[in-house]
Amino acid sequence: MSDPKPSTSLRSFIRESQRRGSFYFHETTMSFFDSKVHGDFYELSPDDPYAGYFITSERHDMETPRFYTIRFAQNPTEISTASEFCEYETYEEAKNALSEFIYKAVTANKSPLT
Repeated sequence: MSDPKPSTSLRSFIRESQRRGSFYFHETTMSFFDSKVHGDFYELSPDDPYAGYFITSERHDMETPRFYTIRFAQNPTEISTASEFCEYETYEEAKNALSEFIYKAVTANKSPLT
C-alpha cells in the first residue's frame, strides 16, 4: 500500500478548529501531556475537507519517552482517538498504521467510528 497523500493542511485544520471554538489545540490542552501534532492532515473525502486523520505525540513527563497516537476528526470540533492512546513508539510506526486506517475507511466508504 502506498503512503497516504495529505490534503487539507494540518495548519488550516487547526485554525478552523480554533475558529469554531474547539479547545483541542489550545496551549493548555496540548501542554497537559506535552502533546505535539505531527505531519499532515489526511482527509477522507474531497467533499468534506475537515473529516480525516492526523498524528499526535504525547509523554507524561520529561523523563518518559514520547509515544504516538492516531486521531480521527469527524469535523474540526469532534476529534477522537482512532488508535490506542500512545500506541506507537515511533512516528514511522504511527504513519504506517495511519495508512491502514485510511485504507479501511476509504474502502468501507464510511466513518471508522460507526
